[in-house]
Amino acid sequence: MTFLLDYKDSSTYFKTPSASFKEAAIDFTTAAASIEPTSFSEHHTKIHDIFKGQLTMHHLDPLCQELSLSFYHEILLQVREREGQEVEMELMDFVRKTMFGPVVKQLFGQSNLQLSEEEIKSMLTNFIKYDADFKYAQLPAIFNREWGSTKEYLLNIMKKVVGRVPKQADCLKHAAEHIISAVDPANAPGYSLMVLWASQANAIPISFWTLSFILSHPNVYKKIKEELKEWPLFQKDMMIFGINVADETSFNAVKEEDLKAAPPTIKRAILEAIRLRSPGMIARKVTEPIKIKEYTVPAGHYLMMSPYHSHRNQTYFPDPETFNPERWLECDIDKNQFLPGFIAFGGGRYQCPGRWFALMELHLYISMILKLLDMTLIDEVPKPSPLHLTGSQQPEGSCFVKIKLK
Repeated sequence: MTFLLDYKDSSTYFKTPSASFKEAAIDFTTAAASIEPTSFSEHHTKIHDIFKGQLTMHHLDPLCQELSLSFYHEILLQVREREGQEVEMELMDFVRKTMFGPVVKQLFGQSNLQLSEEEIKSMLTNFIKYDADFKYAQLPAIFNREWGSTKEYLLNIMKKVVGRVPKQADCLKHAAEHIISAVDPANAPGYSLMVLWASQANAIPISFWTLSFILSHPNVYKKIKEELKEWPLFQKDMMIFGINVADETSFNAVKEEDLKAAPPTIKRAILEAIRLRSPGMIARKVTEPIKIKEYTVPAGHYLMMSPYHSHRNQTYFPDPETFNPERWLECDIDKNQFLPGFIAFGGGRYQCPGRWFALMELHLYISMILKLLDMTLIDEVPKPSPLHLTGSQQPEGSCFVKIKLK
């Protein structure tokens, strides 16, 4: 492995045709999702481009509206029985329960999933185990039997989903349906499992970190609460303060243009949380020797970069360990501009195809949570786990909060 620690080399890393993400990922996807190497080689670029096209900024409005209704239902489901009372909940558990189901239904379609609420809960339980040991996918099965069982459980769900996807192209409505229709049927469940992992393994922990960082910084939380007063979420804004907000008929689906009016401090806080809790490393496989500075990296090497390390470069991020959403003031967040040194979504030809959808869902979810609920930290914000290198970092311990429906 050859590690690049200078952000100035990131352009070479992401744009050179001699360092391949596909070649770096092919063995891992075989182990993690039972996708045949020949299939991955054939379909990788096509899948990337389909996903990018389906989740482009121009397609976000209907996705935003559908997600907002699902988020609203799931949030109320967790707290409505104790309306007006404080409930103590573990924050990561709360985020998982309120985010997992809506995003899965959005990407795959409930008509394809055909899962009850209890079956969604079981799917989440298995996904948590799958994600926890995802990095060990290439270990021999004898050392990873429980993880292998969760993989098979999820693959079996995806096999049923694949069988229900419409055959006619004009009937495809959900992003995962387009992926499934574009690949060979034998490997379609594996690709579906990868879509599931990619959609959850980063969004859920980043939602946790964003909320915990906001709640642990009273000045940021206060500013957001003031901004939220100007963001009407209901037919009559007064409903948030006096009338029963658990009346779901009072809720309007949030359009993308409505989301742009949501507190800008929340989006800056999300980007700051992503900066602080990005993956420890990303990899490319060198297919032809590459000259970088005075070094020649030979073919066959893995070329590595660390978003975690890059995001702590004091040249670009002064006082890098401090949670400071205001460092993003100089960016046009409506156009999703990022600061120099920020590589959380990769770069070049294979930059994260779902980044616009991810930023939309995070902004929507955090805005709705903080509009609907009053939250107070009980515990200190946990440290990130040093063991979670693929995907956003997970918390090392629990973090309990008090939650009250307004």
